[in-house]
Amino acid sequence: MNNMEENTIEENWTYFKKIILQATKELIPQKTIGSKQHLLWISTHIKRLIRRRERRYIAAKKHNTKKNWNKYKQMRDLVKKTMNKAHDNYVRQILNQEDEENTKPSLGKKFWKYLKSRKKDTMGISPLQNNLGEHVIDSKGKSEILDTQYDSVFTTEDIKNMPNMGTKMVQRRAARFATSTYSREPGTVTTIMKTLEWQTLESRRKSGRLNMLYKATHGKAEVNIPSYVRRPSTSTRQYHPEKFTQISISTDAYKYSYIPRTITDWNSLPFEAFQATSLECSKEQLRRLQL
Repeated sequence: MNNMEENTIEENWTYFKKIILQATKELIPQKTIGSKQHLLWISTHIKRLIRRRERRYIAAKKHNTKKNWNKYKQMRDLVKKTMNKAHDNYVRQILNQEDEENTKPSLGKKFWKYLKSRKKDTMGISPLQNNLGEHVIDSKGKSEILDTQYDSVFTTEDIKNMPNMGTKMVQRRAARFATSTYSREPGTVTTIMKTLEWQTLESRRKSGRLNMLYKATHGKAEVNIPSYVRRPSTSTRQYHPEKFTQISISTDAYKYSYIPRTITDWNSLPFEAFQATSLECSKEQLRRLQL
C-alpha cells in the first residue's frame, strides 16, 4: 500500500479511484441492458399473440413436421394482421383527436410521440459554418451548405462530348487475344482488325435488330409486330414498299427501345437491302452495306 501521508493529494485521489473502480468491477454484478423501443400501438393482447407465435416457432423447429409449421404460419399471419390493424387504428385515432377548446382536429402530444418513434435516426446535424464564418443552425441553411459542399466535390461532365470508347476497346482487346498478338507498336491493332474483317459491336447489334425485323415481316419469327406499326399511306421520293411510318416519340426511354429505334434504321436503308429473298441474303446485304 502506498504511503498516503507522503503522497500528494492528486496521487492519493488517483489511487483511491483505482481501488474503487477495481472493487466495483470485481464485486458488483453487471448486466448489459439494451434499450428496447416500445411501439405505442402494441397492446397486451398483441404481446400474448407474439409470445404464442414464438412458442409455435420453437415447436416447429424442434419437431420439424408439416402440422407444426402450418400452425406457426397461421399464428404468424394472425400476428401480422393484428399488428397492422392496431397500427392503423392508432394512427387514425391520433389524427382524429379533437382539441377540448376548439373542438377541431389537432396534433397533440401523441402525434409527435408517434413521429419520434418512427424516426430512423435520432442524431441531428450540429450547427455548420458557412463561407462567411457564420454558424448556421436552421435546417434550410444547413441543407444549402451541405448541398454546396457535395456539389463542389463532383466534376461537371460534358455529356455531349463524351468519348465512346467502351465497346471499341473491348473489341480491340478481343482481336489481340484471338490472334495472340500483344505488340505495342503503333497500328498493330488496326492492321489486325482489317485482317479479321470484324464488324464493330455497334454494327453487329444494329444488324441483329434489322435481321429480327426482317424475319418478323416475312413470317419467319414468332414476333408480333404492333398494330400501330404501319406502312406509309402516301408515296414520296424516298418511298419504297418496305418502309414503315415513323413513330412519334416523346421520351428517350421509348426512343431507344426496340421498335422505334429499329424502324428508324430500317427506313434509312436503301431499296437494294430489301431485295433479298432469304435471311442469309439479307444478312449478306447488310454486311455489304457495312452496317
